[in-house]
Amino acid sequence: MSNEAELLPGTLDLLILKAVSLRQGLLKASWGKSDNNRRAKFYELTSKGRKRLREETDGWNRLVAAIASALAAQPQET
Repeated sequence: MSNEAELLPGTLDLLILKAVSLRQGLLKASWGKSDNNRRAKFYELTSKGRKRLREETDGWNRLVAAIASALAAQPQET
């Protein structure tokens, strides 16, 4: 058994995202107890984070609507 930790795909991306989000004030972290009574770190969206989430969600919704509109406007093949 090796003492080296194996990083799964996406692990580093998630760690970077958490670090950036914490630095930007989008998330706050606190220590607490998990369901199995172990020490765990919990993350929560701040009001700034909730605002950013709404903005990003609105942007994706506009993109989806634009794509749906473009697809609906294309002539149907017969």
